[in-house]
Amino acid sequence: MKISQSYIIETQRCRLRCVSLEDIPHTFSATQYQGFNDGMLWEPPTKEEELIEPYQRSIISWENGEAYTFTIESKDSKNFRSLEGARLCAPTINTSFSV
Repeated sequence: MKISQSYIIETQRCRLRCVSLEDIPHTFSATQYQGFNDGMLWEPPTKEEELIEPYQRSIISWENGEAYTFTIESKDSKNFRSLEGARLCAPTINTSFSV
């Protein structure tokens, strides 16, 4: 199953959309908080540029229909909320959250 990068999920309060380069400063900022990276399989980045490669992998995975990483933003203000990754692995869907 492949989902278009323009696909948007809307809830009562939020909008979930494909990740974009504009999300990197928010993601970088979150990774700098003590404890945020606990349990993750990476070391926190030391600069924003280190997040470009993971972003590119997310886009390639999206295009290949392998995994979908959504940015969650407020529906009313488009303020960044978090990233959610959903990896389609038959027969289940695994999710992970970054806030």
